[in-house]
Amino acid sequence: MNILLNQSFKKPEIVWQNFADILEDDLLKKPLTNIYEIDNGYLIELSAPGCAKEDFKIAMDKTLLTIEYNHRAEVNEQANKKSIKVEFKNHSFKKNFYLDEDIQTEHIKAKYDNGILTISLPKKESSALAAMNIQVQ
Repeated sequence: MNILLNQSFKKPEIVWQNFADILEDDLLKKPLTNIYEIDNGYLIELSAPGCAKEDFKIAMDKTLLTIEYNHRAEVNEQANKKSIKVEFKNHSFKKNFYLDEDIQTEHIKAKYDNGILTISLPKKESSALAAMNIQVQ
């Protein structure tokens, strides 16, 4: 960050290039995510259009859920095409989520459909006692 600030006084265009590099290197490569709480658990939806479901790796370690995607460039992607303008492309990424301990890790499910990776995280059944009236004696 100091490099960015130091260069900003010399040439403002460098600031914008550095900012674009930061976006390209980190923010734009990580897919957008929606997280919902539902009656029996949670849903994580991750926007990842154009990805191959075989290239996702989802792992759970204690309370850490890790979603990885490793983009494999195909040989004919490069050989048969000469890029004129490229505004989007798939990138490898890794996202981590820290979860509550009330998740049934053995029942986590993932589905990839129409560019959305959906992960279902079921809650453990609550061991709450039934409501009751207690008489005062």
